[in-house]
Amino acid sequence: MTSKEFIVECVALSDEGRGICRIDNETLFVDNLLVGEKAKIKTTYKFGKLYNVEVLERLSDSPYRVKPLCKYYFNCGGCQLMHLKYEEQLKFKQNKVKNLLHKFSKIDIDLPECVTFNNIYKFRNKVSKPCFFNCNSAPCLGFYQKKSHDFIPVDNCLIEEESLGIISKEINRLIKQYNIEPYNEKNNKGSLRFVVIKSSSLYKENLVCFVLNTRDNKVKQQIIKIKNELIKRVKSIKSICINYNLEKTNVILGKDEEIIYGDGYIKDRIFNYDFVISASSFYQTNSYMVETLYKTGFDMLNIKTTDTILDAYSGTGTIGISISNRCKEVVLCELNKSAYLDSLKNIEINNVKNVISINDDCTEYLSNTNRKFDVLIMDPPRKGSTVKFIEKVCSMKCREVLYISCNPVTLARDLSYFKQYYEISKVKLVDMFPHGEHVETIVGLALKK
Repeated sequence: MTSKEFIVECVALSDEGRGICRIDNETLFVDNLLVGEKAKIKTTYKFGKLYNVEVLERLSDSPYRVKPLCKYYFNCGGCQLMHLKYEEQLKFKQNKVKNLLHKFSKIDIDLPECVTFNNIYKFRNKVSKPCFFNCNSAPCLGFYQKKSHDFIPVDNCLIEEESLGIISKEINRLIKQYNIEPYNEKNNKGSLRFVVIKSSSLYKENLVCFVLNTRDNKVKQQIIKIKNELIKRVKSIKSICINYNLEKTNVILGKDEEIIYGDGYIKDRIFNYDFVISASSFYQTNSYMVETLYKTGFDMLNIKTTDTILDAYSGTGTIGISISNRCKEVVLCELNKSAYLDSLKNIEINNVKNVISINDDCTEYLSNTNRKFDVLIMDPPRKGSTVKFIEKVCSMKCREVLYISCNPVTLARDLSYFKQYYEISKVKLVDMFPHGEHVETIVGLALKK
């Protein structure tokens, strides 16, 4: 390895919030550096390629720099923007989406300011914490360090909802007491891979899921003992399950799940509808902003009482059920079996008669159905949609499309497929992830006349 030291100035922020600096013809991405700041850095090269960039000394500070309240921030990889004033975080996200829309689909549009909420801490309703040995060789929950699979013990995450931290501390104590062996991803040994904890904002309920790397009954009995103590000490816990993931993979959850306490789900409310949340199904991680996200999108549409709406990539049906009182019929389409089954529960408990749920790949469903849809609402995963799906939408000539995206790169790509038949009517940004790089973008599309 060879190292060099330079004085650099940050000229921009990358899409991930890292400082961009240039030396001769080389572009460097530097953590914890804001636009206009100068720093002394050290570059390390390995086999002739840039391996690492380290800030040795920051020589000037941006007026927008703030001291992060989180003591783990500079080591933990959970947040990327906590050293930047929140108002500037919102501007960063606005510019990020604008630049990516131009870069990947040549769309140039003035974007409004991000819709936000004053609760920028203690908002996250779900955490997935890996288990590992701490420096005292005791099992412990925490997070991955920035840009690595090394662990960092965290006893007070500032963005997770209060009950998640309380439960994490109890589990830390219990897995140590019962000598639960953490999973080692290098040799695929050990028992406990992750603990997934979820909360509901309205009903104040919690769900806990232990992700195991073994079906050994002795380990299961230890987890049951932990369960018995947990439900005594934390009354908000309504369900506990074991998820079995024996594969050598970085995917958190496996396919098999066993409920060891409760019904396997908790409930939360959006508008006037209740929704079940299970261990494996998706639910927006910021409960305080989910109604704002959906209402912002719904208000961009011109829904008629005679409309049939397709809610594609519908998950547990939160979007489709929430808009069902405005239209004639809603069809939910979701490939994930667990989320589909939860959607059936949600239809039942809310007694909605004009919503049906389909367990199918969205592209396959739309290619094979004879149904006609007036409006499409789509909230795909980060990888976005498919060309085939969008081509089918265009051929069906849905009057309006509402695209909700957590990834502006795949959003921009997909919008380019819509260009021939649809025009952008409105764009809104909603900040569901304070202190993080991500932002929700809502795009309204109208069929060209």
